[in-house]
Amino acid sequence: MKVIWIASRAELTETSEGARSHVAGVRYRAIIPARELAARGHRAAVVGLDATCVDSVHGQIDDSDVVVFRRNYEAPQLIEQLLEASVARGANTVFDLSDDRLHGHVGPHLRRMIELAGTVVTTSAALQQKVKQESGKEAVVISDPFEGSRGQARWSPGGGRLKALWFGHPVNLDSLTQSLPVLLQAGKKTPMDLRIVTQRVEGIERECKDFNARHRHHLALRFAAWSGQETWNSLAATDFVVIPSLGDHPRFLAKSPNRIIESLWAGRFVVAHPIPSYMEFSDWAWIGADIAEGIAWMADNPSLIAARIQSAQDYIAETYSPKHIASEWEKVLEKALSRLR
Repeated sequence: MKVIWIASRAELTETSEGARSHVAGVRYRAIIPARELAARGHRAAVVGLDATCVDSVHGQIDDSDVVVFRRNYEAPQLIEQLLEASVARGANTVFDLSDDRLHGHVGPHLRRMIELAGTVVTTSAALQQKVKQESGKEAVVISDPFEGSRGQARWSPGGGRLKALWFGHPVNLDSLTQSLPVLLQAGKKTPMDLRIVTQRVEGIERECKDFNARHRHHLALRFAAWSGQETWNSLAATDFVVIPSLGDHPRFLAKSPNRIIESLWAGRFVVAHPIPSYMEFSDWAWIGADIAEGIAWMADNPSLIAARIQSAQDYIAETYSPKHIASEWEKVLEKALSRLR
């Protein structure tokens, strides 16, 4: 089976070892599945699309068995036209929807991709349900795999302050900002240093400095510019990861569990707000509405933490490995392909 994933060329870097990306969704939902399918003997690759290489991309997908399309917010019409042309020539097409942005300025693009594609794949059951409500189409859920090596499960805070970590895309910073009062409340009981790992945005270092001038004795903020290595280093150095969300905001409700998976797989405990995909991990992480309560529970129950993390890692190794996720992709792609035979 020849499978080609189409991603934005701006999100890909070609190396001697193949395609790489700074975008987690491209790695989780294109590069890693393609790599694993290639290891099984399939012809699988990730191809970048922009206005300079349209003809080349057409040539690469002409003899494909399946073409998997990702959203392209930079050039939506370009990838819509490629998807439409692929459908017109009878190709088997899949659209992978990983964010609930079906309303707002990119909504028409996402809805058009859903409409055109023969098969729709989503990251979560909540997003699957949203696709059904919005379009009437049945979607298939494939989650994200873990990355990297299994970390040592650890709970051994040193000194008088806990080390906390928040990492993610800048679009999610509003969830952290709204949770700062609760984190400050927790810090008045157990002082904390919170490392914020994300792409640099204007004013973030100044905002951390201003916050620290008022609150550093209880909660101190430190910004670190995102990179893959910085994320791994920060996970290794932290005591726990905090993952707040914005209540019932659709963007959060439809998210995959990739951040909680990545944190637990690295060997760190997680305190998180409840979103549907996180509840699967409620036996091993602290998931609830009150982040301060979760931090207090964690600090009061040190003997339970490492064992919980280890149990979570055992589950993740079985359920979210790249090989297992690739098997899910393989089933969906072969089923979609069989409909054309």
